[in-house]
Amino acid sequence: MDILDAYKDATEETVQKAVKKVGDECVQELKNAHPEGSGKYHSWKEYNSGWTIMQTKRDKREHVSATVHNSGHYQLTHLLEKG
Repeated sequence: MDILDAYKDATEETVQKAVKKVGDECVQELKNAHPEGSGKYHSWKEYNSGWTIMQTKRDKREHVSATVHNSGHYQLTHLLEKG
């Protein structure tokens, strides 16, 4: 049982690091995806700087997830996604 517990702990740590790494890569990609000029209502630079990753979460079934969101302009993000 000790060996299985050690394996479980190592696996959980590896998965959490992988989720964090992919989330950080996603944030960088989103920050670089838009032009640097200014738009009609907001500066793209201001919009791009708002992208962050929320803390990773683990649910009852031990699923690990992270949420990438725009903290400053979440309404604009919703509009761009949903039209």
